[in-house]
Amino acid sequence: MMTEILERAAAAGFMVLLNGRIGQQDYHSVCGSETSLRRFEEACLAPANADGNLIERLREHAALQPDSVEAFLMREAARALARQHYVNMANEAKLAALTSPN
Repeated sequence: MMTEILERAAAAGFMVLLNGRIGQQDYHSVCGSETSLRRFEEACLAPANADGNLIERLREHAALQPDSVEAFLMREAARALARQHYVNMANEAKLAALTSPN
């Protein structure tokens, strides 16, 4: 799990340093720009389902025609779908917390 997080951080543009190792435990430092932080956030929050594929396809098509009205609409649609995905996730988490036997 931690290896995946560090790989995502490096892919987003962070510098990931191994500071030391004591026994089986690795100690890392991660640093980078705000842009890298945004890319890391997007990578961690990206929906991994059909909505995620649609959002990514809309963004890719919009990137091919950056100055057109259609590209603007595609980017807005991708934002709306992503926002709704996160709202759905939050609602599911709330429901799970309310129905938890704690």
